[in-house]
Amino acid sequence: MISFQQLAARLTPPLLRPKRGPIGVDLSLTRLHMVQFAKSSSGNVGLHAKMSLEYPDSREALLAKPRQLKKLVDRGLSEGGFEGRTVVLGMPSDAFRTMSVNYRPQANVSDDQVVLRLMEERLDGAIDDYVIDYIPVRAEARDAEKLAIVAVSPRQRVTSFLDTMRAAGLAVDALEIGPVAIRRLTTALPTTTNGMILIINTGVSRSYLTMLSGRRLLMDKPIDFSQKRLLAALCRTLDISESSALNMVERAGLHPASMGLPRDHREGETGIYNTLLEILKPEFLRLVEETDRAFMYAAAQARGGGDAVIYLLGSLARWDGADRILSSMTRLPVTTM
Repeated sequence: MISFQQLAARLTPPLLRPKRGPIGVDLSLTRLHMVQFAKSSSGNVGLHAKMSLEYPDSREALLAKPRQLKKLVDRGLSEGGFEGRTVVLGMPSDAFRTMSVNYRPQANVSDDQVVLRLMEERLDGAIDDYVIDYIPVRAEARDAEKLAIVAVSPRQRVTSFLDTMRAAGLAVDALEIGPVAIRRLTTALPTTTNGMILIINTGVSRSYLTMLSGRRLLMDKPIDFSQKRLLAALCRTLDISESSALNMVERAGLHPASMGLPRDHREGETGIYNTLLEILKPEFLRLVEETDRAFMYAAAQARGGGDAVIYLLGSLARWDGADRILSSMTRLPVTTM
């Protein structure tokens, strides 16, 4: 049996068929995410397929069982309607770290060699035990000090991850890391400013701040802020379970309830909102302190100011009203991505 879509694809001349790109694969803490885009003959790029599947067990357990991982991958490819098995693979955030490195160019020595020598001094063990890549950030003059964002991962961790994904039947075309992917996504948005852009990527157990100046990546750092910390504060104060706390936030949100509700319901929901905000405010203040430090660092590195905006993504982005709370506390525009 053949579908109308498959029949149309067979009858379409090759030059007019959309060109499918590789499949983007991200193994988050709890789910396998897959996405594939296609470019038409006119040059327009559109979504071809997407799929998100929950793990049957923890991510660590799944990566230790290639056959089980392959079953999950095959299910995603089949149900999502993906084409091919070539992927761009996102490295798990705990598999690498990034650091800022200042260096001066040297005569007859490439920047690659200079950065590599600096990293030899900073890392434990032999340099060959690591996979290293970097992104140049600033170079105001040929002989001026330069800045680079360097990504470092233990070689064994990278090769093991690649072997596991190949055992799952995937052909890995490239590896990607979070801050670079976030930069690419953010700069593709039509509302992107040329000023300072802070992306707050909130996770279940950890969060990251990624700072851009226009299209330049200035900083990527982990911070001690997470959904678990917020829920723990609610559990301690209200003496409820984590699931009950999460349910309360999802029901009431972090802003006054809709004006379309009856008055008695609206007043009750507003009371819950006020209680949640009062309990969570100290945690949000810690986040605001981190954002202030990030903008101060960016202003020094970028040698200037300009507009400043914040994008929110991850776990906290799904908490209704979190962007409004952060906007009121930072006095900056905050947009949920």
